[in-house]
Amino acid sequence: MSVGCGIMGNHPDFDLDCSLMMGFYEHIAANNGIVVFDMGSPGDASNQPGAVRAIAETFPAMHVVVCHLMSPRRNHLHFLQEGLEVMKRENIHFDLAALHWKVRPEAYPFPTAQAFITLARNTVGADHLMWGTDVPSTLTNHSFEELVDYMIPLFDERERQLVFHDNALRLYFGGCE
Repeated sequence: MSVGCGIMGNHPDFDLDCSLMMGFYEHIAANNGIVVFDMGSPGDASNQPGAVRAIAETFPAMHVVVCHLMSPRRNHLHFLQEGLEVMKRENIHFDLAALHWKVRPEAYPFPTAQAFITLARNTVGADHLMWGTDVPSTLTNHSFEELVDYMIPLFDERERQLVFHDNALRLYFGGCE
């Protein structure tokens, strides 16, 4: 990816692991912070699993969270598998917010989103996943209960405790150590 080739969101394209950004991550790591990436969908200039891995490897004590499980669309199973394999590291975690939104217009219980979550659980482990909703926008077509219920059968009791509570508490608040 070349700097300035196109538009990444509202900004010119840039490599997430370029030298300017690495200084930013160094500051975050020195202050025990967490880096959270909403990197867009596979195919977007901002979707850079290799760069996220390089950042995590450079700062192994710093936690990294990738929003929306990389924002896969309905036809992105292969891209998701590749990205999860690349980013499978102890200090990289994924939130599961808005997956049902990414596969729309698929109906509840969102079988494609369920397949994506199952793939992630099997690839990186439930201890690297966090439930989320991305409300309020995601409530336009589905209830809050549906945003919880479609994920429940995908995890056993211990995994549900991790995904729906413990992982976020540990990462963001230092609990469950």
